[in-house]
Amino acid sequence: MPKEKEKLIARLLFVPVNGLFTVLLFPPLGNSINNVLYRLTGSNFQFFLRVDTRKTVVFWLIIGWISAHLAFELGNFLFRNFKFQRTLKHLRYSSMAIFILSASMVPAFDQAMIAYSKMQIRNYVFSNSGSVEKPDQILYNDYRHWCGNGAIAREEDLYLGTALEGVDSQKPEIRARSLLMAFMVRDWINGSKPKIMQQALAKTCQDADLMVRDLAENYLNSRSSNCRELLSNQ
Repeated sequence: MPKEKEKLIARLLFVPVNGLFTVLLFPPLGNSINNVLYRLTGSNFQFFLRVDTRKTVVFWLIIGWISAHLAFELGNFLFRNFKFQRTLKHLRYSSMAIFILSASMVPAFDQAMIAYSKMQIRNYVFSNSGSVEKPDQILYNDYRHWCGNGAIAREEDLYLGTALEGVDSQKPEIRARSLLMAFMVRDWINGSKPKIMQQALAKTCQDADLMVRDLAENYLNSRSSNCRELLSNQ
């Protein structure tokens, strides 16, 4: 019996450790579920939990997990024919196992999705089509915090360089699509990479093709500027 009590004490002391992995597991999971719900309901109604609401939900999920773990450990000790051994095993190890597995899988998934998004950009920019339509690709963003500005800045950081790969092409339609894609991924709130964008705009403002020049001019006009002012500041 003393050994059983020692095991119980050791397992009860392990609960906060398991709780730590639960704390690490739930917030990114909650954020991902929130984003999925937002996309699924975007056409009808935008279901999106606020940050403080998500924190409250995650907090009570963690409290519930830890409380259930404590209750099941005590139940396993007090009752010989405890019928919930499998559930207890899940409570003991699943959060830790899922977190460790996710820690290796999530970065690999991020890199694969980023590479796929860059492929989408290049397929659009360097398409053999002669048409120039605005891009509508949904690009992957690995930003997982709450700030919308941060998400926009991260998208620009990931994809602006790829979007601008076509501005030196010999084909005007490729140069135009490259510029349109850059406008889509451009961080228009923070302006985290102004030099790269200004250099591209300065080049396209002097483009030999009128369509490309008009795209650059219209973009600058929407930001209370123009090609002449931009070129004079170079």
